[in-house]
Amino acid sequence: MEQLYETLAAELIKTIDGTPKGEKFILGITGIPGSGKTTTSIRLYELIKKQRPENIVVVPMDGFHHYRSELDRMDDPAEAHRRRGAPFTFNSKRFADTLETIKNKGEALAPSFDHNFGDPVEKDIIVEPQHKLVIVEGIYLLIDGEDWERARKVFDQVWYVDIDIPAAMERVRKRHMATGLTAELARERCEKSDKLNAHLIEENKSKADRVITSKEDGRYAVNEFN
Repeated sequence: MEQLYETLAAELIKTIDGTPKGEKFILGITGIPGSGKTTTSIRLYELIKKQRPENIVVVPMDGFHHYRSELDRMDDPAEAHRRRGAPFTFNSKRFADTLETIKNKGEALAPSFDHNFGDPVEKDIIVEPQHKLVIVEGIYLLIDGEDWERARKVFDQVWYVDIDIPAAMERVRKRHMATGLTAELARERCEKSDKLNAHLIEENKSKADRVITSKEDGRYAVNEFN
């Protein structure tokens, strides 16, 4: 995949150089859990940062999770915690508002997410006027819903990192076990939460501008749709 990352990074550097001062190119990178979208975002950031260090920032959607205390106040707190990662466990309105602010004002403060603590970290990501390329990484960039659709209108392009659901769920299962879950609990969470989310996300794949297919053997394919 490294060759692909280098090719995409070079393309995005040209985009940065062609973006007028005061404007931004906002790129969404999405895919199901375990697809490699976060790895793709990080690697592109690292490669571009070497050549255009002042012009790129990454805003992960994870920072827009509802706080655990907010889940506690939902109609079914147990279900909300069990399904954390489902669309309703994100603050989609705040996500859309923040992206619109970035697009319209050129700067914003965005939250990150502390995976050790399990909650967002406020004002941890600073989007500044010189950031010509903003990469937004997250799983629900293409789904339906008023605020999700409002957010989608902000993107100049959305790239979908594609992978077979069984292969992705195996990655996610191992990830859960690495956090301390037993094999049985990890499997249950994949089946009753992550896989449900994955099918919803995959249903919206055709809305992407580009689909990057990741193979387990390291091969890849890139298809343009829009």
